[in-house]
Parts: sequence; structure tokens; C-alpha cells
Amino acid sequence: MIKMKREIFVNVEKGQERLALVENDDLVEFYVSLDVEKSLVGDIYIGFVQNVLPGIQSAFVDVGRQKNAFLHISDIETLKIDADEVDSFNTKKQIKKQNKKQRIEKILNQGQKLMIQITKEAIGTKGPKATTNISIPGNFIVLLPYSKNIGVSRKIRDKKKRKHLYKVAKKYVPNNMGVIMRTASEGRSEKDLKNEIRYLINIWNNISKKFKKTKKPKLAYRDLESSEKIIRENLASGIDRIVIDNKKKYNDIKKIFKNLSRVETKVDYYKKHIPIFDTYGIETALDKGISKVVNLDCGGTLVFDETEALVAIDINTGHFVGKKSQEETIFTTNMEAAEEIPRQLRLRDIGGIIIIDFIDMERKGHRKKVFETLKKNLKRDKAESTIFPISELGLVEMTRKRVKKSLKKQVTQSCPYCEGTGYIYSNTTQVFNIIRTLKKAFWISNENEFMVVLNQDIFYSMINDYREALDDLEKNFNRKIYLSYSEKFHHNDIKIVSLQTKKEIISNLSTYEEDNEVIF
Repeated sequence: MIKMKREIFVNVEKGQERLALVENDDLVEFYVSLDVEKSLVGDIYIGFVQNVLPGIQSAFVDVGRQKNAFLHISDIETLKIDADEVDSFNTKKQIKKQNKKQRIEKILNQGQKLMIQITKEAIGTKGPKATTNISIPGNFIVLLPYSKNIGVSRKIRDKKKRKHLYKVAKKYVPNNMGVIMRTASEGRSEKDLKNEIRYLINIWNNISKKFKKTKKPKLAYRDLESSEKIIRENLASGIDRIVIDNKKKYNDIKKIFKNLSRVETKVDYYKKHIPIFDTYGIETALDKGISKVVNLDCGGTLVFDETEALVAIDINTGHFVGKKSQEETIFTTNMEAAEEIPRQLRLRDIGGIIIIDFIDMERKGHRKKVFETLKKNLKRDKAESTIFPISELGLVEMTRKRVKKSLKKQVTQSCPYCEGTGYIYSNTTQVFNIIRTLKKAFWISNENEFMVVLNQDIFYSMINDYREALDDLEKNFNRKIYLSYSEKFHHNDIKIVSLQTKKEIISNLSTYEEDNEVIF
């Protein structure tokens, strides 16, 4: 089996940091953080309960930020361990005891002091999601201060190694605490593991002291900066190379590896004047990641339609005609789509309900192979997903969870012109909107001569295709209209000025460009 090449590229600008995870030269994950928008996930806060809502079994907790944190009953002092990450040695009996139904109003009171950890970023109007089940991650180990469970990553398959890690944890972890031995703990010396356990316990002791002394909401513990956190999370899967274009960040990341033995990751400082993301083709891949249409190598296409409720992905053969038969052409296109879609889901970080519309396949064997390929490629994704087999209509239904903003929300904003619809008025519609706007201007002002400044395309459409409508307007209202355009005006922009008084009658601008290019 050929080893996958995994690389991380870090671009740092004043006020912004971007990180790209690349597998076999394909961009699969992207992260951006601003100085004013540092990730809260993993941060521990001392908060105070603001509201307890029995109807939805939830509470809102004041953590000293603009938005209160959201805390559900299922996230209050549970003994859950991520089933995809670990296999616990001693949790089953304790989990059964915890399964008794409890009411949130019996557990929390308004004004009560709590220690919580952020598990999901604030998105839109929703505040950050939190848990009281605190965890403090290290390079090899995750400390669980409120749990007595010892878990070992399921990715460590050797039973002897798993048992050894369990014994090491049992030896050094206090009886009132628990840990998860991460995949990266495999092969580490007992000394390395002991030192990290002690280091994490010291962090927890300092947090506990702050909790006892604090009488107002505050941050108790901040996790690593975004780039270092992502690198730490990916160490277990192996990173061949990390390339950073900022000297300070390069030195910070080098420190992560200072105390790590037997890690073969190469850390390089990028010195060229050409932007790092341009050199490695990441900017182009990012454009592809927010595009509605993604081209497949075979010539087919993926079309992404995103709504509030769900995301639909349509597969088309495009200009791919194949060489054998229509069924083989469809099968080849669907197979490429089954490989590309999981990568696009990771890159775009799409969450919620996802409907994939594969091209109809007659052969049952083809449908099965496409579905198995899709499932196999989804396993590389850290985000939890649920997937159902291809239906008779060729549809695959699936769900995917995410903990951060999607790529589109990270790097784009809603279009101020189309207001998120994806459409603007046609030239014809806009021309007649302008004619109606001129009638309004005539009603507002009694003056006789007007200069109308337009978008360039609308200007030419008006003088070439709708000159008669303009002449008719001048004749019926006995006014003189002069047209001008600005190359900087948007499709919908218009400015109407009186030529007699130089007074602006109507101005509907998304830009403020004053230089007119042509006057007729």
C-alpha cells in the first residue's frame, strides 16, 4: 500500500493566519483565523448560569463574551468518550449508572458558577456550544479531570501495546481522574507519557485554583493557537512536512517538536517573495472549494446547491462521452464523484443533511461499488457522518457534523447586490427599472435637464436596444436626459443629477466612484 503524503502549509499576514492541509497534493482541509476571531473551541471558561430552560432541557451560561454559551443536559458531567476515537477499558458499568434521566432544572440554578469548555464555535445568531465534561489535550494524552475512565485509541490495534498504555495511565493518573491515550501515544516511552500526564495535571490544578477564587465570568484556560492545535491534532496521522512563511510562527511550531522523539516531520521556513499559497497551488484549490461547479478529471462535473436546510450535490457527465458504452461512461463519472465528494465535504466543511444525486446506473454491481468507494473515502474525514445506501433513484442521503464555520462562511460574505439569491436583474429588467426611477425623479424635481450615471453594460444596453423607450420618455415628460457611465458602477447602481443646479436627485450606489468615463 502506497503511503499517503501529508503536508501542512501555513500563511501568516498581519491580523490573519491561514492553514492548509494537503494530502497527495490535493487540498483537503482549510482553516483561517483572525486576530479578532480566534477559535474558542477547547477554551475553558468560568461562567455563571443566566437562564435555565426546562422546555428544551438547556441553559445559557454567561462566560464574559458577547454571546452566552449554550449548554444542553446531555453535555453536563457525562462520562461519554468519543466512540470513534477510543475504546475504553472501564466505562460500561459507569455509563449505565449515568443513563438515569435527570432534569436540568434539578441540576442547575440561575446564578450558579460553572466550569465549561467550548465544543463548537458560535455560528450566526447562535452562541458557542459548551460542555461541563472538561478535557485537556496534550500531544499524546487527553486528561479528563471529571472522569475516572481510561481509554485507548482504537487506531492502536496491537493488544499488547494497548494493554501497556493502559497500565502506564493507571500508574500515573490520579484515581479521581481519567485519560484518553491518543493514537500518538503508541511507541512513546513511559517517561514521555509520565511527563505529559504530570504537565496536564499541573494545568488542571491551576485552572481549579482560578475557579475557586473567581467571582465573575472569565477565561480560565486557552488552548493552543489555531495552527498549533491543528498540527497537534494531525500528528497521530503523520505529517511529512510543514512549511511556514513567517519566522515567529516557524519558531513557535518548531517548539512543538522540541520534546518529541521519533517524529519525522520536516519543518521548513518559506523565504520566497511569491506568496506561499500561490507557489503550492492552494489559492486555485480554494477557489474551487467555494465554486458552485467542480470539474472532475474525466470531464464530468459536480454541482453544489446549498440551502439553509440541506446541501444537494448533482453529478453530471458534462462533456465526458467515454469510449465503450453509456453505462461505462456513467459508472466512470460516478466513481470519480465518489472519490471527489468526500474531499470536497472536508474542504468546504459542509454540515447537516446532504443529498448526493448520482447518475442512474442500471447494474447493481456498479451501484454497490460506487457506494463502497464513497464510504471508504468518507473514513478519512474526522467529522462524524451517517450515510445510507444508494436508492433506486440513485440518491444517497447522509448527514455530517462540523464544529467550525464552513469554508464558504470563512472566506466569503453574502453578496450585497443579490442578497444571497445568486441572481441579479437582467439588463432588460434593469433598463425599465431605470425608466421608472426617472419618472420618480421627474416627480421629485421640476427641473428640465438630468444626467443619469449608470453601469457600463446597462448604459450600452440602453442606448443600443432601448433608445426609443428613452426618447419616448423625454417626449412625454418634456425633459432632457443625458446618459453617462462609470466602469466602477455595479449592475444596479444609478445616480441622477440635475444639470441646472448640480443637485443630486436620486442616488442608489453600492460604490462611490465619481469619475464618469463617457458623456453623451
